Amino acid sequence: MNKNYQKALEVRFGDRVSFEKTERLVYSHDTASLPRMVKQTLKTIPDAIVQPLNTDDVVFVTKFSREHNIPLTPRGAASSGWGGAIPTRGGIVVDFSYMRRILDIDKAKRTTRVEAGVIWKNLEYALNKQGLALRLYPSSALSATVGGWVAEGGGGIGSYEYGKINQNIESITMVTPEGEIKTLQGEEMDLVTDAEGITGMIVEVSVKIRPADRDVPVVASFPGVKQLLQAFYQINQMQLPLWHMSFANGGFINKQRQSEIAAAKIKPHWGEPEEQTGEPEQLEAACCRALFVYPQSSEGTAKPALLKTIAENHGTLAGEAETIKEWEDRFYPIRLKRLGPSLISSEAIVAVPVLNLGQ
Repeated sequence: MNKNYQKALEVRFGDRVSFEKTERLVYSHDTASLPRMVKQTLKTIPDAIVQPLNTDDVVFVTKFSREHNIPLTPRGAASSGWGGAIPTRGGIVVDFSYMRRILDIDKAKRTTRVEAGVIWKNLEYALNKQGLALRLYPSSALSATVGGWVAEGGGGIGSYEYGKINQNIESITMVTPEGEIKTLQGEEMDLVTDAEGITGMIVEVSVKIRPADRDVPVVASFPGVKQLLQAFYQINQMQLPLWHMSFANGGFINKQRQSEIAAAKIKPHWGEPEEQTGEPEQLEAACCRALFVYPQSSEGTAKPALLKTIAENHGTLAGEAETIKEWEDRFYPIRLKRLGPSLISSEAIVAVPVLNLGQ
């Protein structure tokens, strides 16, 4: 980067700008690994990283980059593994980790207004203290930022009841590519959600929330995909008041077990992995597994019908320990990454009627 440009950024951001190669390497990837062939065609190492404290800082760096024709890449926690936070043409990465204030919690309107860098887990904790909770959150909620998930779009934990993240936002405040501050509502927000930051950088979000309730998980195993999907179809037809549903097929379960075995073989201190000998562990083919979650306030309606549906489709309920583990593991869907660098995250939306394999 031009030395004059570096000086201008240092004057504005002080120790919140970096040109160090080691730091720039850290910002050249997310939790996944791009295929080597793709990496060779991109410049994924940025020229600089800046960390704004407020919207004025974001306006400054936007106008600065526009004036000098420097690419900008907004970055939350880069926790998704989908490549949205990777700078593909170098330039400046805008790290929103310092913009993490919860600006307002409105109990009456059931909304909370936050800066883009707020972590979902921290927001849920703050809401819980006031008897409130998030409608839904990403599986990477332990580290993911509000702005990052809004920019990426998609569903998460709680989407069975509440839909995708873009259906659970009241408003978005953004800085446009021209450096203007604009607040969007309704259909206008389609300009920003799912856009990965290419239409402007999110600085604030007003998120819809719900009254706090204890989430009750139920885990069941099914002998095959047909029985599992038939159960899903019946549950949807009955409109059971469930908050969340998810499932894993046999292939995923086996990979999950392999990941746990691999983790157990790593020394619990700094050093090389334990030497492994012999053939890889062979695991029996697992059946399909489903996680159902309902709010405790709906237990009288949801639980009897849910258990009946599971039994009708030859499902077997998991024990308490396994259920707790499955519920806690909702935050670690990409842990299979430890098995190798080839994992690429993906998401698909399928109409519920299509799932009824019995029709």
